[in-house]
Amino acid sequence: MNLATRELAGTLLVCFALLFYEGLSAQVPEIAGIPTCLTGPPAENLSARRAELLGRRDQLKSQVAAHNSKCTNVPAGSAAEGTCRGEQGELNSQVSSYAAAVREFNSQVEAAKSSCTSERQYKPSGNGFVGGTTWIAGFNVGKADPALIAKSHQLLKQQMELAGLPYGSGIDFERYNFVIGIGASTGKFTDLRKRVVFDEFSRGQFSREHQELYDSLKGRQFDELACHSNGAMVCLAALANKDIKAGRVALYGPQLTRESIQMWDELIRNHQVESVHVYINQNDPVPPFSIAFGDLFLNARADVALLKLTTLDRIINEEGSHLLVRNFSCGEGTPTLACHDMAVYKSNRGCVARPAGGTVPGTALPGKGRLAEPPPPC
Repeated sequence: MNLATRELAGTLLVCFALLFYEGLSAQVPEIAGIPTCLTGPPAENLSARRAELLGRRDQLKSQVAAHNSKCTNVPAGSAAEGTCRGEQGELNSQVSSYAAAVREFNSQVEAAKSSCTSERQYKPSGNGFVGGTTWIAGFNVGKADPALIAKSHQLLKQQMELAGLPYGSGIDFERYNFVIGIGASTGKFTDLRKRVVFDEFSRGQFSREHQELYDSLKGRQFDELACHSNGAMVCLAALANKDIKAGRVALYGPQLTRESIQMWDELIRNHQVESVHVYINQNDPVPPFSIAFGDLFLNARADVALLKLTTLDRIINEEGSHLLVRNFSCGEGTPTLACHDMAVYKSNRGCVARPAGGTVPGTALPGKGRLAEPPPPC
């Protein structure tokens, strides 16, 4: 091989290597972004896979740069040239494999995008109530059959009594068509240890993914949704993942974190719910302690001032300006679970099973009276 031929071969090798490096992006399609309509585990799985592909892309670019640096000036026909060509073939193979992985990922994103943009079908389920810690119960009836309501009410009451739960007195069974609790245990500390503490840092996703009874919630649409204690986290996960739809939401003594408050506010701003009312009894320990626990985990400090309703209200208003907060008096100044009882909230809220006889102005029809005023959210 004469000198001119060697120089040409060397030049071609260098040019090929450089074109290989500069053409990496051209050979591999752009990695698709995660659609904003996708939430929960599907979005998390795709995000993790996307991060992995981005890391692999950077790694390939580094490998190509190292190859070019080593092989730019190798003499044509030398052993080094043979080695460089072998490495170049291996890199080509890796890029082809990587490009196939990106195309497969992009196809998965497109499939996810089409599924989450299609309109889900929800079953109208009237008014719903989701219980919190220690609740393992179910109640589902239509509005039109008083006998079935009474029978279901009695069965659920018996179920609660056998489990040693006092919450039956806190539910207006004539108001709610659907009542559920998805606890891991009827024992407070067991349910806290196995489920509730994990909901604290997953915005209710842990219960959504690990409690079988959660599936009974999916696909329902509620005019009004009441959520007590840890039930607030369950409701948040269900709404955020669009497993359910709801109009008005009422939270009673809710388990809260700063992030969950922000998520509730976002649900209102995105028009996924009409309103979120937060009801907190004085001396109910659950709302302030759950916020303090989250703060302690994130910031290694907790604010004892959270026990004051004024401080608690301020934090909720700062993190979720669209939430409506209302407080009730309860107890003598010491936090107690007695003030967390849903029966106390029901009494303080003034819930009634039927309208009290008032009418709604502007609702009269020809030949008929005005519509009766509905009871307040409970």
